[in-house]
Amino acid sequence: HVFLTTTGVYIVVFDMRKMLKEKNEEYLMFWLQSIKLHAPEAPIIIVGTNLMDIESEEDVRELNKVVERLVGAKYPQIVKNFVDKLSFFPIDNKISDGIKLLRTALEQVIRNDKHAIEPVSIKWILLLDKISAKKGSENFLTLANVEQMGADIGIHNKHELLSALSLLHERGMIIHITSTSTLKKIIVVEPQWLVDALSKVIRDGGIHMFNEE
Repeated sequence: HVFLTTTGVYIVVFDMRKMLKEKNEEYLMFWLQSIKLHAPEAPIIIVGTNLMDIESEEDVRELNKVVERLVGAKYPQIVKNFVDKLSFFPIDNKISDGIKLLRTALEQVIRNDKHAIEPVSIKWILLLDKISAKKGSENFLTLANVEQMGADIGIHNKHELLSALSLLHERGMIIHITSTSTLKKIIVVEPQWLVDALSKVIRDGGIHMFNEE
């Protein structure tokens, strides 16, 4: 849930083979409910993978019934697959089947997203450039570091700086959690570093192996 923000477009991916075989509907419901909690109005695209391994069109339609039953009327933000007349997008990465249709739908949703066309100060963009330049050499920056970066490009007001960081966090460009005074002082620029750190504290030892290196 650390990575769920109030804006953006969410893609929920499930393995169609497993859904047909194991009926693991809880997986889909978990993510749909989580997104609804954190981003109640954000568009959601549901994607089913491994289409090549699905034996018949009837199986795809059966999966669509499952998706529609789970979605019901509670998730009006689900992006429909009008071409295939489905509530999800079946794809296969191995043969690129369905990828073009999914990409087109995603581009259309983003074009219609009011947050994607929101005007942004050029100084905020320059701040993002400075922060992004640290990727590869730094996993995170301190708020003091970023305040200095802001001052170098003309952001001297702390409220403006925090507003810029909030926007960049909402867009998924950085991770800046402000729920505690300690977390507020850290700006994560490498999300995988945070994932690795969290996995050392919260993990299922039977599923996720731990490598000391």
